[in-house]
Amino acid sequence: MSAAFVAQALCLVMVVAFGSQSGTWFVVTLVLVYFTWGEIFSLFPSTATDYFGTRNATSNYGVLYSAKGVASIAGGWFGAWLFEKSGSWSMGFYGSAVMALIAAALAVWLGRSRRARAA
Repeated sequence: MSAAFVAQALCLVMVVAFGSQSGTWFVVTLVLVYFTWGEIFSLFPSTATDYFGTRNATSNYGVLYSAKGVASIAGGWFGAWLFEKSGSWSMGFYGSAVMALIAAALAVWLGRSRRARAA
């Protein structure tokens, strides 16, 4: 997961760095961003099950999925607000890249804490 989050952060920064050069670069960099979103659907359910057990796996994933829905609504509003305040989408992309790097660090930390607990 941490590799996917770091790749996502790099791709988000590439949208700002290269996307303004041409429409083609904008599309290419956004497609790269979209390719980094797959871990949400493949790794999050298994991670939730690993940490919280199989007994509550479906209800825990329901909470995760609901959080994604709420974030899709709040994120769109917040992104538009950032654009109105700054006049650019750059802050939104850079902020998302920072959050992806934080998620990568948390994924590394979770992996280490799980191994330490198992040992």
